[in-house]
Amino acid sequence: MDVFSYLNKENINDILNSFTKTTGLNAVIQNSKNLDWTGNITSGNFAAYETQNLTYKNETIGTVKVGISSKNNAADQHIKSSSEFLVIVLNTIISSTCENAENKETLKNFSQTISSFNDIVSKIKKDTKALDSIFQQQSLLTVNASVEAARAGQVGSGFAIVAQELGKFSELSTKIYKDIEEHSNDISNALEKMNKCL
Repeated sequence: MDVFSYLNKENINDILNSFTKTTGLNAVIQNSKNLDWTGNITSGNFAAYETQNLTYKNETIGTVKVGISSKNNAADQHIKSSSEFLVIVLNTIISSTCENAENKETLKNFSQTISSFNDIVSKIKKDTKALDSIFQQQSLLTVNASVEAARAGQVGSGFAIVAQELGKFSELSTKIYKDIEEHSNDISNALEKMNKCL
């Protein structure tokens, strides 16, 4: 992940310029490829400096070099404490910026997944409606089979038992269809509520 692509270089430069005005120190941020990414001078111009790692999710993504162009005895401690403070500020900005970008991407993916689920539920509803039509035809055939078995008398008694079992199967199939339709509607409603939350 290229963390630096999420950061606003102008805003970071403003922070570094404010840091320089406040502390009298210069700062340069280098990305993980050791390229001067921002700052008001290059890192080669420091007489004394302190280097601190920039991190995101416990991974070093670059460094901050804080330094001064002419060294004196008090400079080292001033540079160290100032650079530690600057790194805390920059790491906080990096974390919040990157997490915001990642959250947007996660929400976008989540929304696309919800849309896919809606499509699947629509297909299930369509298929269950087709099954309902089959179940209704099956019920009609069961009634016809019962009538024909009654007409056949004793010879059709076995057929009457088959027709009766088909009738039970048709009733059970109709109940299952209604359950699937109800569950599909519940899923659709839940997905709609989730989508509204986004």
